[in-house]
Amino acid sequence: MAKALLERASAWTREHQLVRMIGTYNLDREESRGILIEGRDRPAAVYCGYNPPYYQTFLEQFGFTKFDEDGLAYAVEFDLNKPEFKHLAHLADEIRQRKPNIGCAAPT
Repeated sequence: MAKALLERASAWTREHQLVRMIGTYNLDREESRGILIEGRDRPAAVYCGYNPPYYQTFLEQFGFTKFDEDGLAYAVEFDLNKPEFKHLAHLADEIRQRKPNIGCAAPT
């Protein structure tokens, strides 16, 4: 199914004399470009689902390549035992106590 879709999309772009197809995108272009094929041992990047490693080869069959540095995701490691993170967690707890519905659904 995916192969048929990409073949048709490629044909459509040629029929309309377009020179580039860019993707994949989530609806929020600024937060979710490309596919995640490495780092499956860590939580996914924001708005980026996990993709099996074969996705890279599959998409490359249709001419997709990394576009500029646009497709990079960065891993950030946090040491939650550092004083600044403990302080931030303490502040978050204080805010939750004052406004218990922040960041969660309203009670039913």
